[in-house]
Amino acid sequence: MAKVAVHDINGKNFKVDSKSLIFNPAVYGIIIKRNKILLLPVKYKYALPGGSIEIGENHTEALIREIKEETGLIVKPTKIFNIYTSLYKSFKTGTNYHCIQLFYICKTTNAQVKIHFTKDEKKYLKPAEWIDISKLKSLKYIGTEPVFEDIIKNYKIKTRHKN
Repeated sequence: MAKVAVHDINGKNFKVDSKSLIFNPAVYGIIIKRNKILLLPVKYKYALPGGSIEIGENHTEALIREIKEETGLIVKPTKIFNIYTSLYKSFKTGTNYHCIQLFYICKTTNAQVKIHFTKDEKKYLKPAEWIDISKLKSLKYIGTEPVFEDIIKNYKIKTRHKN
């Protein structure tokens, strides 16, 4: 059986049997408004809002549902930003996942952030925050770090230095 590398929440890699992976397609939203990006604090890092696509669910329906549940915002996906593959160990269950992740640029239809966490999510999530996009380089992320690197490149975010 083939061994593959999965990473945990701290970026540590582990070799696991590929047959132990559970396939988990997911979709996430990139919401930028007035030079601020909407992020979810997860433990001691940040993540984009979104999550798993349920069986039988359309990916854009899943995106709209996940963002509404996590932030209270109604969004409209405007275009796909990028697609990534992530092999990771869940910090919640220890389960190994093979995740295809779709990232969309989204526009909001309302501006008020409300909390809609499940009982389980309340253990590790905090309310979404609008964070100045110029601070993106200094944050720690959970999930697919290349998406944050690509957001920084796409929006030409520069670190501000004080002299």
